[in-house]
Amino acid sequence: MKRARRTNAEWSEATTGALVRRAREAFGEAGYAAASVEQIAEEAGLTKGAVYYHYRSKRGLFEAVFRDVSREIVTRIEERADAAPDPWEAVAAGCEAFLDVALDDELRQIALVDAPNVLGWATWRAIDGEHGLGALKAGLRACGTGELDTDTLALLLSGAMNEGVFCIAEAPDRAATHERVRLSLRALLAVAR
Repeated sequence: MKRARRTNAEWSEATTGALVRRAREAFGEAGYAAASVEQIAEEAGLTKGAVYYHYRSKRGLFEAVFRDVSREIVTRIEERADAAPDPWEAVAAGCEAFLDVALDDELRQIALVDAPNVLGWATWRAIDGEHGLGALKAGLRACGTGELDTDTLALLLSGAMNEGVFCIAEAPDRAATHERVRLSLRALLAVAR
């Protein structure tokens, strides 16, 4: 029995998937500057030309990896929020899941150390907004924020969480700093409630 031949779209999807998986490992372990496009391609079983064909540059490949990481972060946030007993606890749990990014070495390196520097703050913020801000707004809408404008509150909380997660990521004792930021975030959410 003959196997069906892959379409060009299937080949492309398989190639980009392999490149993103391997690049994520490389960027997460070594950081953007030390990661080699040649090595990423080789370890993915591809040529360097495949990287440039699909992503045009190392930066383009890194952006694809950051988008992949951002989707994973939102999945973690949503899973934690979905397990919460009520809407306000869901928002708090989701916010805490975002702070946990600073405790995961791979996510920290890609999303918090390299992404703002490689992609620039505006692009980092736009990608973060594409993936996480909508979930936060939806969570706040479910809470019923009274007279507070949900979109504005979401932006303010997002800014606070971004500062908090960077504070944790840069701290010598990330676990202790995480706990301080988590407690402060809980206090902030209590005021918004």
